[in-house]
Amino acid sequence: MSAASATDIVLRDLSKRIRAARKALALTQEDAAHQAKIDYKRYQRIEAGEVNVTVKTIVRIAMALETTFGALAVPRRRRSPKLHDGVK
Repeated sequence: MSAASATDIVLRDLSKRIRAARKALALTQEDAAHQAKIDYKRYQRIEAGEVNVTVKTIVRIAMALETTFGALAVPRRRRSPKLHDGVK
């Protein structure tokens, strides 16, 4: 996988978590952008996964959406099956 496609995947996943957090609060994109002190059009592009987002911007969005940086930036770990279940 190329660095560009890996980055695209991370941005897409981040944008999905941001969108879900906003919708959980029943906020519009405009409301979320205003609360995060981000230009509305830029916020739209962030939710679309179209722009590289700084840590500072993620923190501002997290605060506006009443969540944490980690909840937005770090994907949930999927539980993987143990390969050696019961082996000592």
